[in-house]
Amino acid sequence: VEIEDNGIGFNVRNFASFCITDSPYKEHLGGRGMGRLYWLKAFDHVSIDSIYEEDGTKRHRNFEFRLSNSGIENYLDGLVYTDAKRTTKVRLIDIQSEYSPYFPKTATTIANHIIEHFLAQFILGTVPRIVVVDGEEEREVKSMFLDTVAVENTEDFLIKSHPFKILHFM
Repeated sequence: VEIEDNGIGFNVRNFASFCITDSPYKEHLGGRGMGRLYWLKAFDHVSIDSIYEEDGTKRHRNFEFRLSNSGIENYLDGLVYTDAKRTTKVRLIDIQSEYSPYFPKTATTIANHIIEHFLAQFILGTVPRIVVVDGEEEREVKSMFLDTVAVENTEDFLIKSHPFKILHFM
């Protein structure tokens, strides 16, 4: 499984947070700092390759995350001397045999799991563009959400002068 994005990447702050179990760093986004531990429950190891910017300089950080004394192995970090774009690739490698039969096998199934997991963010319209690719099948997740969920109506109301909005959807 390979996940790629063009976000901030594994800069100093994000890498430091990654190295702390149960990190509160992305708590405001709903993160609990535990997801990377689930990776290692289901997969043998994880390869992370990130081109990021730090103080106006492009850098490249690459490492493996695995069950070991240090957790981080084959660590490299250095300057980037090309016009490479900011990108991070996370590769989940060698699924454990007991999880393989249950792991989603198609782009559509994976996209549906993403919608279920991030349903609140899809409803609020705060998700970035997500494309799931499996061989020839490619699914744009936000489009799938919009095609399957209908917003019936919205209601605005006040409770003790605090405004609220309810979205009724099906």
